[in-house]
Amino acid sequence: MKRLDKRPSIYLIRHCSTKDSEEKRYSGRETPLNSKGINEAHKLAKEFVRIGIKRIYSSPYERARETAKIIQNSCRCSLEIIDNLREIDHGLWTGYTVEEVKKIWKKEFDMRGKFPKIIPPPGGETLQHLQKRTLEALKEIIASNYPRKTLIVAHGGNIHTLWMFLLNVNLNDFWDFSKINKIECSNIYLLGNAGGLFLKRNSVSLVKI
Repeated sequence: MKRLDKRPSIYLIRHCSTKDSEEKRYSGRETPLNSKGINEAHKLAKEFVRIGIKRIYSSPYERARETAKIIQNSCRCSLEIIDNLREIDHGLWTGYTVEEVKKIWKKEFDMRGKFPKIIPPPGGETLQHLQKRTLEALKEIIASNYPRKTLIVAHGGNIHTLWMFLLNVNLNDFWDFSKINKIECSNIYLLGNAGGLFLKRNSVSLVKI
């Protein structure tokens, strides 16, 4: 008889709304939730109490930690910060809107649009590196004997690059992929058969719920 993988699934969410996310602005480390985001987090907390979340892992960035803390307070569970779950480093573009970046760094913006896998924003980080450390964070979580009903609070970039890894999509296709598979603030995803992520990735699923 074939042995079934008994490891539980993992829930993932993108942090809740911020002023920067609504203005399509490249955010840094200290961007907090706005009032809309706080309300979203409390709604998520009610849902995760119903689900029965037992442990939360979070990006160290303020908007993710704030989202995670609101959920933790309702679920009464442990919360661990993992640095590798942080958002991609936007370098010199941090604090600017997308439209501002297009005007100020037109050449650099166009080049990154074509080759985001290996070309970062000036002083920033590539998608290749973001994907690598996101997978390292997941490997750490999976190796930790995480409990059933675990939640990860991260960023759109982390979830998109994980999704592309599972589907074996080239990171240079990131922009087309992210337009088709939009990840909004407070969206919930379920990583099914998470224990197989580094054994047989095509057995692992990521679905919005």
